[in-house]
Amino acid sequence: MSTNFVWTVYEDKSGNIWFATAGGGVDVYDGNKFVNYTRKNGLPDDYVQTILEDKDGNLWFGTASGLSRFEIHMPETGKAGFIKYQKTTSGC
Repeated sequence: MSTNFVWTVYEDKSGNIWFATAGGGVDVYDGNKFVNYTRKNGLPDDYVQTILEDKDGNLWFGTASGLSRFEIHMPETGKAGFIKYQKTTSGC
């Protein structure tokens, strides 16, 4: 585990256990090993509060800086990562 402070624990349809952490990003346990995802993998923030799975099996993560959807194979790299959905503001 990346940190001891966990906001949310979620079991996905495949039986993986996901941990939304305060400062450590997201940890996932597949029954054998832990994998950690952070801003380096595309999360908007390492403070992740919520995890939900939609009807299509997509995992969504609510962070302190925006919403992300988890992708097993990102088109650019073929590796797991996140697509960010953030509101941008512009100055007047």
